[in-house]
Order: sequence, then structure tokens, then C-alpha cells
Amino acid sequence: MNNFSHDQVSHEQVSNDQQRNSLDSEIHTHNVNLFSMRDVICYCSVKQRERVDVNVRVIIQQLSIISITMFACVTASAYSKSTSHAFN
Repeated sequence: MNNFSHDQVSHEQVSNDQQRNSLDSEIHTHNVNLFSMRDVICYCSVKQRERVDVNVRVIIQQLSIISITMFACVTASAYSKSTSHAFN
């Protein structure tokens, strides 16, 4: 009887250890998954920010080109009007 109960206890101990190990590995896997998801989210947000920065720079460049072109057109128009008045 004593041997049987000792074997039973050791079997339960082994079973408990296996469950604990599987639980530990599952928790570790979840932690790794959470960690990698956090990395992915951080990476994506950084990339998104970089993309926004690039877009803002492009928009500013385009606006400056448009404003320079408009200034040149207005100046040319004013110059042509003043020279046409001078000839008339």
C-alpha cells in the first residue's frame, strides 16, 4: 500500500510538473507574441510618422513651387501691363 501511494504521489508530481512546464511555455509564448505585437505596432507607428513627415515635406515643396510660380506670373503680368501702358 505504501509503495502504491508513493508511486501515485510521484506520478501526480510528474503530472503537475508537466502541466506547470506547459503552462510556463504557453505564458512565455504569449509574452513573446505580445512583445512582438508591440514591436510591430511601434514599428508601424514610426513608419507612419515618417510617411506623414515625407508627405508634409512634399506638400510644402509643392506649395512653395506654386507660390513662386504665381508670384512670377503676377510679376510678369504686372510688367507686361506696365510696358503696354508705356507704349500706348
